[in-house]
Amino acid sequence: MSLVIALDDAEVRIEFPDEGVTTSCAVSAVDGHYRLDAVPMLVEAASYGDVIEATVVSPTTLRFVRVVRPGGWHVLSYALPRDWREAPAAVGVLDEAARQGGHWEVAFGGVVVICLPPGCSWRPPDPLY
Repeated sequence: MSLVIALDDAEVRIEFPDEGVTTSCAVSAVDGHYRLDAVPMLVEAASYGDVIEATVVSPTTLRFVRVVRPGGWHVLSYALPRDWREAPAAVGVLDEAARQGGHWEVAFGGVVVICLPPGCSWRPPDPLY
């Protein structure tokens, strides 16, 4: 009997055995593989938008095997004060990232991750705040 991953869940757990990390990440099914629809935090083997091969460990857990197709997204991470998102400049940066077709998320309360699609030349200002 083979296991099937419950893709209607918001997130699944993904084990990255070579890195000793298990992280939660939203995924979508793509041609028998899985596209990472969120940033897999604390791993280097895969990134936002990558299509990965993974084995099903349980209905809510995958084990990473390899990247089948890199997503090509430019991923920028910033450790910022918790109140940064309320600043007008921050709202402008995150809105512009979305207008550029990008994706952003906040992890651990203060790590802002901005993902920009392949071919996007826009970059957030430096410094970000």
